[in-house]
Amino acid sequence: MDGNVHIRAKGSDRSPPAPARLAAPASDPYLRHGILLHILIYRGGEPARAAVIAARVLSPTEHRVTDDLEPPRRFAGHDDAPDVRPKHARDIEPLARRSRMQAYELTIDAKVKPTPFTIVSADDFHVQIGRSIDPHVVLEQPTVSLYCLDHAKARALFVDTPPAVDLLQAPFYFIAQYEAAQRLIAVPYATLHVLAREVQLDPQHIILFYSTGRCGSTLVSHVLNQIPTVVSFSEPDVFTQLVQLRTAGQSNAAEVTALLYASLMIMAANARQRGFQYWAFKFRSYVLSVSDLLYQAVPAAKLLFLYRNALTWARSFSRAFGSADAELEDRLVKDGFRYLIPSVDIYLRTHTQTITWLEYLAHMWVSTMQDSRWLQQQDAALACARFEDLHVAPQAVIPALLAHCGLPMPDPARLAPVLAEDSQAGTVGAQDRAAPVRRLTDAELAELDRLIRQYDPTLAPDTILARTVHPEYATK
Repeated sequence: MDGNVHIRAKGSDRSPPAPARLAAPASDPYLRHGILLHILIYRGGEPARAAVIAARVLSPTEHRVTDDLEPPRRFAGHDDAPDVRPKHARDIEPLARRSRMQAYELTIDAKVKPTPFTIVSADDFHVQIGRSIDPHVVLEQPTVSLYCLDHAKARALFVDTPPAVDLLQAPFYFIAQYEAAQRLIAVPYATLHVLAREVQLDPQHIILFYSTGRCGSTLVSHVLNQIPTVVSFSEPDVFTQLVQLRTAGQSNAAEVTALLYASLMIMAANARQRGFQYWAFKFRSYVLSVSDLLYQAVPAAKLLFLYRNALTWARSFSRAFGSADAELEDRLVKDGFRYLIPSVDIYLRTHTQTITWLEYLAHMWVSTMQDSRWLQQQDAALACARFEDLHVAPQAVIPALLAHCGLPMPDPARLAPVLAEDSQAGTVGAQDRAAPVRRLTDAELAELDRLIRQYDPTLAPDTILARTVHPEYATK
């Protein structure tokens, strides 16, 4: 097996996709007047990027229906230019745009998700269609949060949870959403993109938080939530679902980028109306495989990456989520986990023999390290930290990570209990788990070491990345 080829193949589409054209008749006045060019020129900064991408992935009809009353955009630096449209056009525009956007309730008949850690899906619920509602509820109502995509029907699904449920305190946001959901709200993609384009916020206040998993990232997310101006979403799984769509070939890079952008904007906007001024997204480890698209969508965002020595990471991961080799295929194929790591999907498509648990672990760890190095090569605003340093010197590492994001330390009285507790207590990842799912032997760890070096000769289990915070440096 050529490990280098299989692992690195996931980066084969790193280059930005070639601009796509909307297929519309030449007589279409909307496209004839060059609205795409207008969006590109007049919408400077982050909204421009998403607006153009969203236009590429919507059908001409969808795009006209949502945006044909949008006013002409002004050149950057000329916001004082007069609005030359007739007054009646200016007056009816907000009402017209709202009336053409759609959203509707879905009544939950049953919750049928097979296991808590299965990737979120529209199939997690049995529902019935309810009444039509104003889609702005997903921006404005604090109890409404983005849960997943129903890609087959081109819509996003939001859950509405009781006011007493604080999703931010849960170790796993997506599990708490599912358990507390009282109803769903369906928003078509066309409406979702329009809502996202309404959001104006500072992209440097967005924090994209990547990790290998099992490295203290949940702890750091809880620390972020102790700062009054910060909200940290601990594993919103819609982003993991977008990894699946991209790897499985069910969507293209342009559409995935637009959906990533829309998800970020809508979640941040909903949190902002609750008073939060910084928005951190702590992802599952798999989301690193779309970090290139997230970087295209919000290049000014602050990035964090937590990682861990591959051997101790593998021992911890196997203890909580391990699998026998004979059972791994079901997880990968039936549950769709093959699409969360592109190199694993390539392996399964190009080999007749099944992948082993150790090979799966090697692909998983190497791919996250390679993707983080790719971000460094783009000169992204990325700060790294190791579990080993965070574990022995949290009071040195945490301030350095927060300073990178322009944030202060939390109040000591709020921070102390967070550092003292198991951040995943009560879950399968808890430190006090009685019986490991799988315990790796010394021989298996030695084989894992060999596989990692085979898959990428530039990596070793104890590799330390550039820009990694070291306690001795952080305290100076």
